[in-house]
Amino acid sequence: MTQTLPVVEVASDGVEFGAAWWKTMLCSALPVDTGPRGLIYAGAHIGEHVPLFSAGGFKPILAIEPNPVAFAQLRQVAPRFEGVECVNVAVGDRDGTTPYFAVSDVPTLNSTLEPDRDYWLKVAGPELVDRHPVQRSEVPAARLDTLLAGKAEAFNTLYINTQGSELKVLQGARQILPHIEAIFTEVNFVRRYDGCATFDEVDAYLKAAGFGLIYLWRYQDGRYTHGEAIYSRAAAQAFKEYA
Repeated sequence: MTQTLPVVEVASDGVEFGAAWWKTMLCSALPVDTGPRGLIYAGAHIGEHVPLFSAGGFKPILAIEPNPVAFAQLRQVAPRFEGVECVNVAVGDRDGTTPYFAVSDVPTLNSTLEPDRDYWLKVAGPELVDRHPVQRSEVPAARLDTLLAGKAEAFNTLYINTQGSELKVLQGARQILPHIEAIFTEVNFVRRYDGCATFDEVDAYLKAAGFGLIYLWRYQDGRYTHGEAIYSRAAAQAFKEYA
């Protein structure tokens, strides 16, 4: 089935409010004397946040999206903003190709990990699950270390929304992480996908890499199965100093 997605349109007042939120939350994770520089947007979908990141002062922006239909929409958004580069690959812990699972008519659930059928049967029921079959394909894949070879110093912020593969993205970014000061990532409190990393696993990995957790939110969907977190390298150092 061919997926169709709307062209992104963001009202100016929405951009202003959203930019203020992102600048407050993400910049609070950055060193005071640094501020926003480049931002890696892993799981950019159709570029919903590009206007907000740009208005918040992040430049350049590397927007990465594996789905070819969503990527076509992303490329429509990018030229409206300075310094946005788009790459049509899935980011993870290896280069080459990777399986990609597209949920019919629900592109926000697409992932390089297969949806855990037992989980979705439990939360959505068999009728809804059967109404949205999962289609498997192969897409190009790359590590962030590969994509940013020779230019990692331009980026100090990483945004990850990859539907369960967040830890794989981080494991493929070992060389660039020393340049990163702030990380926003979606997190899962249960395994919604096969092989999905939980919050505890992502949290342990980032703390071992020198980051401190400064923000954690469980989405208020009645199940509280996933949410978002912000990590700061500067905060981790401050925690050590005041411990």
